[in-house]
Amino acid sequence: MQELNSERVIDVVEDFACPQQTECYHEAFRKWRRREKNRYAFRCKKHPKEAAFSESKAVSTETPAQIEQGVLGRLGYLIGCLMILYLVVENVLDKVIVLVLNLMGLHVSISFWDSGFFGDELGVFLSVMLVNCLKYLLPALLFQLILRFPLRVGVPMRIAKAEPLLFGAVLTMLLSAGLGMFFVSSSQELEKYKLICNAADMEDNRMVLYMLFTIFALPIMMELLLHGALFQALRQFGDAFASLAVTLVAACLMHNPLDSLRSAIITLTISYFVLRSGSFLTAIMLHIVHEIYMFALFYIETFGSVYSLQWWLTILLPCVVGLITGVYILWHRKPSEEADPYNHTFLRLPDKITAFFSSFPMLSVIIVSIVLAVISVYIS
Repeated sequence: MQELNSERVIDVVEDFACPQQTECYHEAFRKWRRREKNRYAFRCKKHPKEAAFSESKAVSTETPAQIEQGVLGRLGYLIGCLMILYLVVENVLDKVIVLVLNLMGLHVSISFWDSGFFGDELGVFLSVMLVNCLKYLLPALLFQLILRFPLRVGVPMRIAKAEPLLFGAVLTMLLSAGLGMFFVSSSQELEKYKLICNAADMEDNRMVLYMLFTIFALPIMMELLLHGALFQALRQFGDAFASLAVTLVAACLMHNPLDSLRSAIITLTISYFVLRSGSFLTAIMLHIVHEIYMFALFYIETFGSVYSLQWWLTILLPCVVGLITGVYILWHRKPSEEADPYNHTFLRLPDKITAFFSSFPMLSVIIVSIVLAVISVYIS
């Protein structure tokens, strides 16, 4: 193949750069993408004056756009299958768990449509814990195992900049306060907080246990599914695509229109600050902040009164603190000397979304999610 000036060569692997990530991250990501027989890595080098395109060591007659479309389709197919597993655990396995617990002597029943658990308190808590652990951790673990994704890439822990984490926490507080005003009273997903509220008057530490699991453990498991290896693997097609794709996936995991909208807004916000800080820890912290807010507003909605002192403190205090902190951060913010690199690929963003979401498993998940959302609106 004719030698060309390096400035005229587009190499989506070697030219890929994430300014907030370490060199170890970049090297591990490149090594994973260069691995032979890796069907889920987009690697393509284009020489403008040549008719053939190189994928790894082999020469392909496909165009880079066709190769990129094929990899996106395979990733969409895999993630669609994992989301089907999520739906099966959430809507089928939960009934099996209830049956097993009843055989063990714990009297638990379940609502057919909304998967709400009733009965023995210990049995309800075990059911909620098992279902939520399995529906988040199983797809996340299988995705990691199938892709054999490097751990240092899938869950990067180093926080390159603390400023985005602080600013993200402030914005998440403000968004949570605003979203809670409209969504708490009609949300189905936030019904999980009832278990904590029901244990409020108990003398033992069960309320603390329920709160630790619901407000802290669940966000970690959910972020392992969304902003773990899944988000990082999709970054090879550009950060904008990865953020939008994960946001749409998060919306499909909710089966209530308002919950889908709330989840999409929070997920997109978290994605942005994960990119700016360079750390998976940012996703966990911001999601926990959101859960704390949602629980506080749910608790006030259940036991307090709207526009009470509790309500105003929950809504106005973070707004004031957030406004002051935000102004301070922006005032003292140093202008960036270098622009973030643009990672070139060969498809436009709408074409990437179409290729990713057009597989049969992914379309099935979207259809099922819409049907479940319609049912939730009809029975509410």
